[in-house]
Amino acid sequence: MQSSFLKSGHLPTLFAAFLYFDLSFMVWVMLGPLGVQIARDLALTPAQKGLMVATPVLAGALLRVVMGVLVDHLKPKRAGIIGQVIVIAALTLAWAAAFWGAPAGRSNNPAIAAAPTAKTVETTKASW
Repeated sequence: MQSSFLKSGHLPTLFAAFLYFDLSFMVWVMLGPLGVQIARDLALTPAQKGLMVATPVLAGALLRVVMGVLVDHLKPKRAGIIGQVIVIAALTLAWAAAFWGAPAGRSNNPAIAAAPTAKTVETTKASW
């Protein structure tokens, strides 16, 4: 039985998996070169800069184990949906806290506390 590579699977799923893989690694790789500017803007120590670069990779590695267990106990599609909902919720909460819930200097999270607000950005632009 002969079949081509593209016909051996579901093409939209293959394309979505490629985009997910490509975009997620693009973000991970961008943290390294951008680490210099981010560390300078947030006044991070070398240890904090290393933690910033390592956190996504380590979290991804640990969550792959959790997702593997979920796939074994639930259907793969349901486990994928649960994983995406958790990621989207976490990113939404972090984004909302950074922009509305925690003004700069009033957060327990040092990254959010040191992040520039719209007012500091406007002040910086005005000083140029």
